[in-house]
Amino acid sequence: MTPRLEGLFASPQHYERYKARLGKKLAEFRFGFMSDAKWRKLFSAICAEGSPARQCEIYEIFGSCVNEIRFALPAADYAQGIRDGYISQRLTTSEKPTLYAEIEYIEFAKFYDFASRGALLPPEYKSQDLDAIARYLERLGKFEMEKSEQSLKIYGYRR
Repeated sequence: MTPRLEGLFASPQHYERYKARLGKKLAEFRFGFMSDAKWRKLFSAICAEGSPARQCEIYEIFGSCVNEIRFALPAADYAQGIRDGYISQRLTTSEKPTLYAEIEYIEFAKFYDFASRGALLPPEYKSQDLDAIARYLERLGKFEMEKSEQSLKIYGYRR
């Protein structure tokens, strides 16, 4: 963890407890594929104008949070929210920054709920081209990908 991340925690003691908890959780995984720099490069690319990605869910290693990147923001806001060690909560549906070290995988769904409209109205689904997203990401570098008919996953860690 970089020293800049310490400022995201309530105190140095909270940060130290977090590092210990993170280390213990990471020991459960056999493989790690992404660095902070690689996550930043990936998020910058998928949020860039011209990216075929329209929706992405982030799954964290602690299993307590799944959040979505909001692709409706102006491009300048993405550049400000994609940081060295984390992606800002301004760009996601999370209430806190998403630290790259916590991302187990991200998933692009073929069909996604474009406009969550509450429990009384049916969801409004849109689609995205998973093959185009995979080709786009392959031009960036090597990623641990898993593609099915319904989704494309990019792994940070695997058991």
